[in-house]
Amino acid sequence: MRLRSAAAPLAAAMLLLSACSAESSLEDFEALRSELAGAESVHITARVVAAGETPEEYVLTFDGGEDGCTVAVSEPEALAGISARITDGGTEIEYGSMVLAAGDMNGAGLSAVTALPRLAEAIGGAHASLSWTEGEESVVSLVPSDSESVELRLGADGTPLSAEFTGSGGEVLIMCEIREFSLTATED
Repeated sequence: MRLRSAAAPLAAAMLLLSACSAESSLEDFEALRSELAGAESVHITARVVAAGETPEEYVLTFDGGEDGCTVAVSEPEALAGISARITDGGTEIEYGSMVLAAGDMNGAGLSAVTALPRLAEAIGGAHASLSWTEGEESVVSLVPSDSESVELRLGADGTPLSAEFTGSGGEVLIMCEIREFSLTATED
């Protein structure tokens, strides 16, 4: 009898803790989103792994601002220096004699090259459908489109640590291990 009477308050406490956890992680994400909205530019360096029949792995650097963005390859060494410039007017790929695979992974234009720009867009405007904490990290599930979702993991300081893009069927499309994330504030 005592166990039953003790279980109800414990269950209520756990429910409150999980609600606080979700609220805290969502607040961390909203702070990041607000910083991004006020930024002049964003810089992300990440190890990007594109799933599929022949998984591809790159270390890419994304630099984005009002006039578009650039995604540059630093690894593998054979592709280092290849970059893609993405603007509203289209995409230009700069390369020597090598071609960077930029195929469409899910029918919505997602590839290793477009993953970091899509991540920045998702942070900026995708619907946050779910959030929780794991230890000192916050996790937010973002839904940028009907064909994909992004699980974004933030460190204790609110800095993005990783992102995982999944398709509408739950299959992993792209995994990003974020090594560097910085924003340049808009000058007032």
